[in-house]
This record gives sequence, C-alpha cells and structure tokens, in this order.
Amino acid sequence: MASEQQLINAYRDVVGAWQRGIRQYPAVVFDDRDVVYGTADVAKAIALREQNRS
Repeated sequence: MASEQQLINAYRDVVGAWQRGIRQYPAVVFDDRDVVYGTADVAKAIALREQNRS
C-alpha cells in the first residue's frame, strides 16, 4: 500500500504535468521541456526521444 508521502509525491507530479500542458497520458517529461507521449516506460521514451532528435 502506498504511503502518504508517496501519494503526495504522485499528486504533485500529476499537478506539475497538468501545469506544463500535458493533457494526454501516458507521457514521460524530460527536463520540463521535452515530452514523449504513448508510453510510461522511461527506457522506451528515452529511445523514442533520441530517435526523433536524429
């Protein structure tokens, strides 16, 4: 079961994403500027981000 602090942190992350304009999920945010939609898998998001930079 999630601790109270884990719930607070999760809520804070969701609010932060909402404030940055993230309206679709799943999504991974990098450095508050790059967003990869369609996956919550960080390794996959990193690969997709690098693929799109090329």
